[in-house]
Amino acid sequence: MINHAGQTTMLKSLIIENFRCFPHFELSNLGRVNLLVGKNNSGKSSILEAIRLLHSQGLLSDFAEIARVRNEYDYEFKDSDTIEFSDFFFGRNPEHDSFFELIGIQEKPNDDNMSEERQIKALVKYEYKAKFGQMLYEIVPELRINNKTQEKRPSFSLFAQNIKLLHKYSKKDSNHITKLIPSQSLAMSEVIDLFEKIELTEKENWVYHALRSIDSSIERIAPVNRKSNASFRVKLDGCNNPVSIGSMGDGIYRILGLALSIVNIKDGILLVDEIDTGLHYTAMNDMWKMIWQTANDLNVQVFATTHSNDCWKSLAELAGTLEDNNDGIAIHRIEKERNHSITYSAEEMIAALEDNYEVRGA
Repeated sequence: MINHAGQTTMLKSLIIENFRCFPHFELSNLGRVNLLVGKNNSGKSSILEAIRLLHSQGLLSDFAEIARVRNEYDYEFKDSDTIEFSDFFFGRNPEHDSFFELIGIQEKPNDDNMSEERQIKALVKYEYKAKFGQMLYEIVPELRINNKTQEKRPSFSLFAQNIKLLHKYSKKDSNHITKLIPSQSLAMSEVIDLFEKIELTEKENWVYHALRSIDSSIERIAPVNRKSNASFRVKLDGCNNPVSIGSMGDGIYRILGLALSIVNIKDGILLVDEIDTGLHYTAMNDMWKMIWQTANDLNVQVFATTHSNDCWKSLAELAGTLEDNNDGIAIHRIEKERNHSITYSAEEMIAALEDNYEVRGA
């Protein structure tokens, strides 16, 4: 998320075509921290997936992981596996030349040599090869400036039978690191991997600070049995023996996963489905403070979903305490009947909170 002049850029809008439940949808006026609200099955989780795929390195495993979380694909991905990807397409019944397209528009960088907005585009095309009885999906991401192709990355193909990755993107082709946290939280093995990356660094202290916002007695944590039956032990103030993190409730584990994820993706994008999972409403103010502060310190853009009234109100309360929010915090309501989001700026969020207005919709 660093442009050529060394200035940070963020995603300012997203256009979705023929992806999941969206024939066409536009998400605009994006800020540093974005909370997506709306009824069940309105497409909030699909928007998180679209952002992840837009900024992915074009790996088949990205599609497989998203499908696995959705229970559309229930075993560990291998390059030789057979996977059905039709659920990624609007209508779930792609035909010859069907496609879905994702376009992300970044903010204008402060660079005289790049006066136009930068677009990141990913096109996924479906073809049916009747001769071979195979289903082919072709991914063609491009970087566009002023509708002129400046850089075209190699395409690759997904076969529903005997899937093969024809081309892989190198790391230098990916400008964003993304981390998607599902509604059911991260697996213990993944949380331990994230902890090991920041263990004995300054970032470890940031994680402790986040945990203490939920329980002030926490002094330190440490993984145990890292290869089998892995877990965390927690050292508590005034307690002689460390305790299992599982004995402290789902909220502590959720905050641990959030904190470890955000400190591991400097200059990246954090995607969190149902961010309030396992959290009591009294913990949400501190959770949002942690997210906001860390996102600004590490240049992370955050997209989260919620069904919770307390969750959006806590975010609105935080927005009200900031002297210069500068549209850094926004709530976006997603409605199935609309092809664009309804966005509440910080000022509108605060007004809705004061007037007891329901931003999540009727």
